[in-house]
This record gives sequence, C-alpha cells and structure tokens, in this order.
Amino acid sequence: MSQVKRRRLPARAKGWLLGAASLAVACAVQAGGANTQRELNPAGGQQPQGADGLRWAIGSNSQIQVWLNGQGQVYGPNNTPSSGSIYNSVFLRVDRGSDAQTRVYHNSNANTDVGYQFTQVSQSAVSGAGTSASPWAVTTVLKPAEAVDAGITLTIRDEYVAPELWLKRRLSLSGLPASGASVKLYQNIDTYLLGDDEGPGIVRTAAWNTTGVPDLVGVTRNAQFEALWHTPGSNTPLWDRYFSGRYTYPGNQICSGTDNGTSCKTGTGDLSNQIDTNTATDNGIAVQWNVPAGAPQFEVEYMISFAQSAVDLTKAFAPAVINAGQVSKLTFNINNRTTSAVNGIGFTDNLPAGVKVAATPNVQTNCPAGGAMGALPAGMTVNAAAGAGSIVVGGASVAAAASAGAESTCQVAVDVTSDVPGSHTNGTANITNLSNVANFVGSQVLRVNGAAAAIDAVDDAGAATAAGGVAVANVLVNDTVNGTPAALGAVTLSLVSSSNPGLTLDVATGAVQAAAGLPVGAHTLQYRICATGGSPCDTATVTVTIGSAGPTNIVAQPDQVRVFEGATGVVLPSVLANDTLGGNPVQLAQVVLTQRSSSHPDLSLDPATGSVRMASPLGVGSYTLVYRVCHALAPNCAEATVTVVVASLIVGPSTTPVPVNAPLGLLLLASALAFLGVRRMR
Repeated sequence: MSQVKRRRLPARAKGWLLGAASLAVACAVQAGGANTQRELNPAGGQQPQGADGLRWAIGSNSQIQVWLNGQGQVYGPNNTPSSGSIYNSVFLRVDRGSDAQTRVYHNSNANTDVGYQFTQVSQSAVSGAGTSASPWAVTTVLKPAEAVDAGITLTIRDEYVAPELWLKRRLSLSGLPASGASVKLYQNIDTYLLGDDEGPGIVRTAAWNTTGVPDLVGVTRNAQFEALWHTPGSNTPLWDRYFSGRYTYPGNQICSGTDNGTSCKTGTGDLSNQIDTNTATDNGIAVQWNVPAGAPQFEVEYMISFAQSAVDLTKAFAPAVINAGQVSKLTFNINNRTTSAVNGIGFTDNLPAGVKVAATPNVQTNCPAGGAMGALPAGMTVNAAAGAGSIVVGGASVAAAASAGAESTCQVAVDVTSDVPGSHTNGTANITNLSNVANFVGSQVLRVNGAAAAIDAVDDAGAATAAGGVAVANVLVNDTVNGTPAALGAVTLSLVSSSNPGLTLDVATGAVQAAAGLPVGAHTLQYRICATGGSPCDTATVTVTIGSAGPTNIVAQPDQVRVFEGATGVVLPSVLANDTLGGNPVQLAQVVLTQRSSSHPDLSLDPATGSVRMASPLGVGSYTLVYRVCHALAPNCAEATVTVVVASLIVGPSTTPVPVNAPLGLLLLASALAFLGVRRMR
C-alpha cells in the first residue's frame, strides 16, 4: 500500500463514522456487508497482466472485489463484500414525488449519509465451468428495504470467462411502479489502481456508437486500466449519463444532483457527465440509466473491466452480416492510454472454423499514429495468407496519447470471408501470443447467410406517345432473385443511364416515365438491381418507343374455356381474339399484355403470345385469370377475365361393352377422344 493510501485510510474510516451518525437522524443507517459471497476463478488473479485471468468475489449485496497481479482493485483493496468496507454498489433511486420523498437504495460503504439499504433476498451457488460455452455465473436478488418500494425486485446476474479481463453483469428490474414514480439505476465503483488511488478519467466511443454518449467510462494510471464498458451485443440500452472523478461525488450526485452530500429529498439524481483528467484525482467511476416511465421491467448489461497494460486490443467485423462468399473487413484496434509510445506489440487471431482470410487479403494499417490506412511501416509484419485460418501481427507500434486521460489508437485491417452459413464467433479465446497488449476483445460475431443471391435483370420494352406517360409500369416484373420474382424492398433498384433526360426511372415504384415532347423513335434506359447487402448485381435495358397513338379505344372481352380432366398446355391460344382497338381486332404488336391475377399458380398468361396455359392438370372446378391490355403508345388500358372450367371425363353405361384392348375398342376410344378436348365458348 502506498504512503498516500496509508495516510488516507483513517480519513475514510472517520468519514464513515460521521456519516453513520448523521444518518441516524436523516434516514435509515446504511449496512453494506454481504450475507454471502461467491468466488469466481478462485485460483486466478495472481499473475501480471492478468495472464491467469481475474479472481472475483461477488457479494449478495451487489458489491464486488477483484484481484489482479495479487492485489485488490477496488477500495478497500484488502476487504471483500462480506468482510470490511467495500466502496461500490448498484444504486436505485425511486422518487414518488407525492410525499417529496426520494429514496436511494444501495449497499456501498461509501456515501453513508446517502439513502437506504437493499434487503439481500438470495444468492445462487456458482454454476458453469468458466468457459465461453459455460461461463461461471452467480445470480443475486435484492429488494428495497422500505415497504413503499418493496414491490420492486433487482436481479443481478454476474458471468465470468477465464482469462477475460472483465466481468459481465446484467441488471434486471421488475415490479416497477406503473405510474407516479421516477426511477433511475446506477453502477458506482471506487477504483483502486493496482495499489494506488490517483488517476485520470477516460472515456471511449466505439465505431458503432452514434449516441453521443461514450460506451466506455473508466480511469487509468500508467499501465493500469479500470472501466465500465457497455456490451454492444446485449440488446440492452446504453447508459444515459456517466462520471469519472472524485470517488465521493457519484453518491452525492445520485442523492441530490450535486457534488456535496445533502438530504435526498430534492435534486435530479443525475450524474454530471464529468471526466476528471487530473492525474492526482482520487478516482471513482459511475454510470446511470433512466428507466422509462411506466415500464414494468427494465434490463441493462455491461462489463466491469480491469487490465494491467498500457495498450489494449479490440476488434470488429464490418459488415458483420454477409452472404456466403462475400468479404468482411476484420479490423483490430490498438489503444494506448499512456503518454509514452509503445513498441513490440504482437498477437495472433485464430479465426473461428469456417472463416478464412479472403482471396485478396488487402492488409492495411495506420499504425503507429492513426489516420489514413495504408501499407505496413518498416519493422511491422502481418502474416495473413489467402485462405489462411489465422492472422499474425508482429512488431507493431502505437504512438503516445496526447495527454493524461486521452488515448492514441491505430488499426490493422484484413479482409476475411466465409462459405459456411451460420454465426461465427471470434472472441477473447481466439487471441493468443500476446505481446505488450491486453486482450479486451469481446465476442465479435460474423453472421453468414446462405449462398449469394442469383440476380437476373431482364430487358424490358414499352411505348408512349409524344404526349408522355408511363411506358413501363415496373421494370422488376420480369426480373428474378434466386429464381423467384424480384420485389421492391427485397432488392436495391438504381438508374445507370438514360439516352434522354426525359426518360426517367422511379426507383420507388420501378416505373419508367416518358416526359411529354420526347422525339418519335426508340429511346433506352439502363437500370441496376442488387441483392440486399449491395451484391451481387445485374443490369438490364429498357427500350421505349415514342410514336403517334392512332386509335386508342381498347375493349377487352371476357373469355371462357372448357377442358376435361387431365388437360395441360395451352388452353386458350390468345386472349386478344375477341378484343378490339378502335373498333378493330387487336394486334399483339399494338398493345402490352400483363397478367393481373390468377386463382391458381399453374394457370398463367404468356404476355409474349397472349396464350393461357395450364402447367399441370387441375382438379374439377372453375378457375380465373385476370389480364390487362394497354395501348402500346397511349395510356389507355382495359381488363378482362378468362374463366377456365375443368369438367369430369364421364363414360356413360353401355349395353354392349367394347373391350378396350381390341382394335375396334381402341379405334372407338381414339374417335371419342378426338371429339372431346378443348372447346372455346364465347
């Protein structure tokens, strides 16, 4: 223990006694000791840089103690949740307003004039094996001690995987008031930096985080690092407010929204978002979640991290979701929290099964100083051969941070790929052979969808007059994705080029529009469709003919067809046979045909010929198909219905049966079948 700590320990003890005395008047006396405590990784916490992982003591009162390099890392360093004073706790603030009474619940031995205690309901035995598949886990249940809030339950689940440098903690609130209360939840820790208290605060914001609130709040001293770190894959909200500064301030801010201890009947209870970067500050860290009004339950998840290294390593996939065979960029972040440059950094990332280095690895870095990505500097190596299952980085350097409490970060990036659909986790255990860097890699997941989509964009043709109009209703109507019709929203549609500015594509509807005044003749437009994710893509050309309209009045007449069971193929040669254009029979070249609907998927219209087909024999009954016929050079259309009746093939009784295997029987049967067949009825 340092000389500074020896001088200050009695002062803290004195503050505890004075706080308890004043508390006897203001509110319930705080009792922080844990009834029970569980240990995770009991043989760890002894080696430098956390090589044997961290040793954790989890109290039934929400307190923790953690050992790294043989020393306790939270104050008091020689104490545990069940023995001596520990200055950390989960805090819960409930302000019901009606009686101007705010109740703050916690079991920290610091800020003893702040609030009420939690009732320790239960603590489970340790489960699991300390592996990623089966983490060590402890569940603790607490309730507010005051009757007015006793319906609220706080459940804490702590998980640890050796040799990770963090504990994962999930807080779950249930039984929350439906109305009439403002509820806030906090985690507060008085840090103790490997034998000393003083150190500057630090924050970090990951690339995924666009909230404006840092997702890591901590304190650092030389190579020591302690932080609260949001779990991005937890599907729980990031905290709303945060603090890193003098250890006494969070409890006071939770009480009254100020740095000074006052009665917990007023104030906001908001942490100040302060980050004190003074190297002599006796530091603590805290974060705050505002529980949505009226929410019956609320959950958050975060990591409590401890490391003994000037530099830490994180990584991420981008994009994190690809189709089989596509490429994702795996980026390693090398973060230096000290004001001295660090050299000789190295590590190996053993990629998960099914993930490999891409055919073109595209190795890049901006080490040591950050900035634009480029070639490796002299002395740095990255072994990442195409198809390899590992990436080996050696001889890396990272520049010094500009000041205490700041960071200097550089990256190494390698393109990877996978042909194996599923979720591939590249986590802490995949990193080996560390040199001068702490492993802060969480569970990064690359999700691989099935084989890349097959995209087929097919050319289209349409027509309009010089007056303008819609030439093609939807260019996607004959395009496919994996053999099925392409749909707006399932693909990305974009314009590539147009031979005339007056010929345009509406990417929201797929329609091609001809502006008024386009010259008579043929005009072209090229478009592109891409699968979700940006690839693969295909292009097609739309040819629009501008001409004079001529007669435009279209009349579409209904059609009726009668067939017998077993019939397939063309059942109606052309739906246009009884339709007219300007009083004359319609010619296929004068119009554009489209199928609007069909009562059976095997009954369809061929727009190129006008014929109606049955792809397979249909059962006895009546089926309908609706088609639209539009003037090729004018916006005039009409619709009609084709009715196909499938009748039973019935053979009536005969007084003289004819053997079907005799020549005469076969002749008669053939004659009957020739007489029967497809009949068209108008």
